[in-house]
Amino acid sequence: MSRTMTLPNPAVPGFRGLFPDWRDRRPLDFFFLEELLEARAKSRFPTNSAGGDEDVNVFLAHLLTRLAMADRPGEAVFGSGPMIRPPEPGTSIRRQAAWYRRQGEHRLLYLGLFDRGEARRRRATLYGMSPGETRRRDAACATACLEVAANLYARIPGAGGQAQVLAKLAAGFESYVHVLGVLATRRWGLGARISDRALRDLLEESSESPERQPDVPGPRPGPSSADYDAFLDLWSCYRESGEPADRAALAARAAELGIRTPGLE
Repeated sequence: MSRTMTLPNPAVPGFRGLFPDWRDRRPLDFFFLEELLEARAKSRFPTNSAGGDEDVNVFLAHLLTRLAMADRPGEAVFGSGPMIRPPEPGTSIRRQAAWYRRQGEHRLLYLGLFDRGEARRRRATLYGMSPGETRRRDAACATACLEVAANLYARIPGAGGQAQVLAKLAAGFESYVHVLGVLATRRWGLGARISDRALRDLLEESSESPERQPDVPGPRPGPSSADYDAFLDLWSCYRESGEPADRAALAARAAELGIRTPGLE
């Protein structure tokens, strides 16, 4: 018995899906890319507003995926260390480029998402520096690292694409930090908190509400700096005089302010 094999007709076009089936699970990169595009549309720096930068969107989505997968930052040097302690002499150009790229992209992510330059830093502001000075230093270090990495990748055959992306990130560093900040606060709600003014408005509205019980006391304001100054004046007066009346006045004032004064009660 002979068998007949039917060959596909090349004249009949076949269907090949361009994207994965959305009914199935999608790669995590797709989620971050979609979120990033939404954030850029709501930011002051939409996609392609300063030239073609779709490649930067893909690069940032990949960085966010690595961060979500708990990919260790690795080799993230503290502070301005990348500019002070460069890679060891004799390190290959490819390794130098990758090292500087990691320093820059680490600071880019953490400045945008968490408002601090590094993952290992407990506080956003460094000791002895203002928040503005700390941020400018971190941004300058990140920009310099991205520029160095772009120049090094440009010298490596086949790495021109990475060089272009890193050069765009360095040129528009503050704009991309802003986009990541919009992604963190408006899309994900990271670091969301109510302002002091909004809190006062809510308290005033609740105190004026007819549903509020009249016998329920409102929030008691905390001591002011003038209250503490008056307490310190009483303390100085008591130390100089030692009179029981001054001691009693000091103890009463401390009780009002909630200050523990062992030996005065």
